Amino acid sequence: MGLIGQIWDGVWRTVVVVVAITVFFGLLGAVVHGIIWAGVGGLYAAFFLACWWDTRHHERVKKQIEDDRARERGEK
Repeated sequence: MGLIGQIWDGVWRTVVVVVAITVFFGLLGAVVHGIIWAGVGGLYAAFFLACWWDTRHHERVKKQIEDDRARERGEK
């Protein structure tokens, strides 16, 4: 193998190693990023679910108070 062949072989191996490392760390970063954002999404979902549940509970309590007042006035 001549000098050009040796240079090409070294360049080719370097390119393969760089691409492999880039792909590996890119996938690793994507997985970590996905886990982080899944956790953030879970926190948002839990927050909005808690808000919805709280609103529902307040509506139920408000209706119960109105019913109690109506019962006290003798309307029900």
